[in-house]
Amino acid sequence: MSHDPETSSDPFLSLDGARNFRDAGGRAIGGGLQLRRGMLFRSGQLSALTAADHAMLAPIGIRDIHDLRQGAERERLPTRWEGALVHPATERDHLPVWHEILTTGYSLDRDGATGFMRDLYSRLPFDFAPRIAMIARRMAETGSPCVVHCSAGKDRTGVVVAVLLALAGAPFTLIETDYMLTADRANLSRDQKQAFAAGQRARVRPISAEMHAVLLSVDRAFLASSFAAIERTSGTFADYVRRDLGLDDSEVAAFREVMLAPDA
Repeated sequence: MSHDPETSSDPFLSLDGARNFRDAGGRAIGGGLQLRRGMLFRSGQLSALTAADHAMLAPIGIRDIHDLRQGAERERLPTRWEGALVHPATERDHLPVWHEILTTGYSLDRDGATGFMRDLYSRLPFDFAPRIAMIARRMAETGSPCVVHCSAGKDRTGVVVAVLLALAGAPFTLIETDYMLTADRANLSRDQKQAFAAGQRARVRPISAEMHAVLLSVDRAFLASSFAAIERTSGTFADYVRRDLGLDDSEVAAFREVMLAPDA
């Protein structure tokens, strides 16, 4: 069965090989506008898509896949998608590996994990600024749908998509609603647990069950940390767009042209 972004009220696509694949559009942002359906998709890893999944996705016409994962993640579970251009993350726009950050200066308990997550989310809008700008320019250039993904589609994807929605003019309440939808996905933590296991094999300090619970959580406070960091560091979101993303007014307008539609 194919998925029609124009008529489906469910943002999630029922795929066998990707549990957190969904449309970030379809909600009203005010002023008679809504986020256009079928333009910006988000997901976890895409290495297990089946033939039936590809048949469902083909009519959408996704042209670009923005893979935010690090090299080791991509090598272990490579993205498989014929007919689209895969844009892998680069060292220029990526954080150090998670366990190098987590195991330096954070206590091995719930408070330590919470502090790590808030600090991580504070960094993501800046570490991924070149990638966010590239996605916005690419969408404006092609006018074609794309998908942004990482391992589980929660943290890296969550922040990158959140900033893109803000760039399109969405209010924070809507952005937060989209982010929190990830909490509804079953077995979300599978790929994250694999990453944790890889870190353990790399002889980093062990991660306790209570730390796992925080690291796998979808928390409004984490996303709020991203936007608080933007305000604290850049002044306003508009300043962040100009200085950190490097987008001018015409580029923002071109991105909004493809991201927005009249609110029916």
